Amino acid sequence: MKTGKLKILTLTMAVAIIFAGCSKEDDGASALIGKWTSVSATGTVAFSSSQLGVDVAKIINENLATYDLTGIINFEFGKDGVTANSNHPGVFFYEVWKYTLKDKTLSLGSGRGAADEVLEISFNGKDEFTIKSISIYRSSISTLLAYVLCEKEVIKKGYENVEKSGLQITSANNLTIKFQKQ
Repeated sequence: MKTGKLKILTLTMAVAIIFAGCSKEDDGASALIGKWTSVSATGTVAFSSSQLGVDVAKIINENLATYDLTGIINFEFGKDGVTANSNHPGVFFYEVWKYTLKDKTLSLGSGRGAADEVLEISFNGKDEFTIKSISIYRSSISTLLAYVLCEKEVIKKGYENVEKSGLQITSANNLTIKFQKQ
């Protein structure tokens, strides 16, 4: 009889643990709560088809892994929403979104229709994740990163900023951006 009660107790505890592990918050959204900053990226960017655009893209694409991207993009996830901003001088980027996380898809938007950003997310432990745009439309997050990198390089070439160089971003959606918890 004691063995039967022990088996029932063990089975009850196992079921409780399984159900606790399957709660709605455990879809990964709870892991997002907190402050995050960009640290690095992989992928490629492209700019206007001018020689300057080709040269700047080549420099960035060859050296992308060496750029310190800390603070370029910051997220602060709460239970119901997320703010995104940039600490890069001369760049104003501030967005407030609602978010959903289902499987490996992070959707950021107003909550009143289609998402503004649809990103593939991969968690690399509890203090790091990567995102990549999976939308056919240009991601504002990837575009911001490409813009900042472009600006760094055109300034080195003697231009005041991206606008003065005449370059425009033509491709940035295949960037994978790594974030770390602050």
